[in-house]
Amino acid sequence: MKKHAGFFAVIVLFVSSSSFAMEIKEASNLIIEEVEGHHMVTVPVPYYGASAPVRYLLVPKGEAAVQSIPDVVAVEVPLERVVIGTTSAVACLDVLGSLNSLIGLAGGKYVYTDSLRELNLPEVASDGGMSRSLDRERLISLSPGGFITYLYGEEERRDVDFLAGCGIPVLFMAEYLEESPLGRAEWIKFIGLLVGKGEEAEAFFDKVASRYRELEALGALEQDRPVIMSGAPFGGTWYVPKGYSWPSILFRAAGGISMWDDLKGTGTAPMDLEAVLDRAVSADLWVNCGTWRSLDDGRSSGVPVEAISPFKAGRVYNNDNRINEHGGNDYYQLGVIRPDLILSDLLSIIHPLALPDHELVFYRKLQ
Repeated sequence: MKKHAGFFAVIVLFVSSSSFAMEIKEASNLIIEEVEGHHMVTVPVPYYGASAPVRYLLVPKGEAAVQSIPDVVAVEVPLERVVIGTTSAVACLDVLGSLNSLIGLAGGKYVYTDSLRELNLPEVASDGGMSRSLDRERLISLSPGGFITYLYGEEERRDVDFLAGCGIPVLFMAEYLEESPLGRAEWIKFIGLLVGKGEEAEAFFDKVASRYRELEALGALEQDRPVIMSGAPFGGTWYVPKGYSWPSILFRAAGGISMWDDLKGTGTAPMDLEAVLDRAVSADLWVNCGTWRSLDDGRSSGVPVEAISPFKAGRVYNNDNRINEHGGNDYYQLGVIRPDLILSDLLSIIHPLALPDHELVFYRKLQ
């Protein structure tokens, strides 16, 4: 196993058992085990291109040591002072009633929660994650018990190792690497364990998963399967969801089918405008159309939208119904841990009679 500075052997004396068994049911990139009565959290792929997993041993404050566990990051829990660099973790803290533990932000402009923004918490970076704008000295001055964030590549590890050397564990929130919507949502269990709300997090997820399955069953009853096109061009390229990506999974669960359902794999694939237009003739609905706030935005985008069937029919929906004046979009915050709400929206859009009383949460119809 590759060793990194800051990933050190942990010696722990277990004088009491304060954990409970926690089962991971949907996430494929999160493992939670018990080690002598304590939680060991493993993230097999903490970021794109990672050469080794990371492991965290969650040690209740005040406990001492005997057993050596190599290449493990020790984290004293519950975290009472935490800095966050990802809005999905903000959502977790919010629903668990633990926002009072938050003492700093990276990328605060992306946070949807106005009440949190009004607190004017210290900013350690203008962008989320381990960005180049990270102010390491300011982060250290806050004396957090941990920094919950994400990485996009190995080149950002230098800050992780530096902070670890200063006694600040960096906790990878890698839910974005999950393709299953419920797999992403289940990462609330990791956050729950970190802030002493593990049982609450488990109960929250179970309710979300149960409702998601109920909606999925409704979608499965639908015989008609409308074709869904999604996205908008960015820099001249249209990134479309592959057949096993999480948007395509949601479209199928809602009784539809992605326009690119035949593309094997997860994530997205780059397409030119001509390829998209060739397929768009079969589309029934258009969703997730980038920064467009109106149909006129589409008309002025350079895309020949009037030639696209769902645009002509006025069946265009964007996932920006809950966005604040600073650009914080709750679809990428609360939506990560509430895929049942996203699925409710999509089911009511694709099959209006399936949920006749549903009011859209994250989506809205463009006018």
